[in-house]
Amino acid sequence: ALPLARTPEAVRAGIGTIMREVGDRSRYRQAQVEARIAALRLDTQLMPETLLGAQGTAAARRANQQYAQLLNYSLSIKRASQLDASRRLQALVGEGPDARALMTEFARNLARESEEDAALMSNRRATIEKTQRVYDLVDAQRQRIDLNDDGNLVFADAQAGEQYNRMIADIAQLILQRQQIEIQRQARTQAALDEIGKIRR
Repeated sequence: ALPLARTPEAVRAGIGTIMREVGDRSRYRQAQVEARIAALRLDTQLMPETLLGAQGTAAARRANQQYAQLLNYSLSIKRASQLDASRRLQALVGEGPDARALMTEFARNLARESEEDAALMSNRRATIEKTQRVYDLVDAQRQRIDLNDDGNLVFADAQAGEQYNRMIADIAQLILQRQQIEIQRQARTQAALDEIGKIRR
């Protein structure tokens, strides 16, 4: 922890140091997680060539399980970083009206971020679950599916085909929702930084 800051300049410098050090560690660990997620090639999980064969869906199921574990690990990294930043900030600013205002704003921002994290995790879990249901369907229809001239899956059972199309549409909607949450997060983060900047002045 940094020593107690005695001047506004020391507070500003200390906050910059804390956010840089905590952020650098967190980004390094998160980059490792993201590299492992990228290696899973999740973008191929719903491609027709993956769904056509039993080996493809089996491998995709395993990738989904690893993805879920990596998401939990990523969240644990974030929680540890938030706790570290909070502890170090409190030691830096100490007590007093300005310190309480800064820590209150920091805590408020963390609460909002936690809500976003929960929404994103719920979205990703729903996406994983829906994708698993697609695998269940194509595995059950294994001998009754093929590719059309456009390279899309065709089901001999029309009802199964309709179910497949609905699930693919649901997954697309979940992805859209996730993108919207990310956009809202960026706007909220910038607003929070602006507010903390006002307190620091």
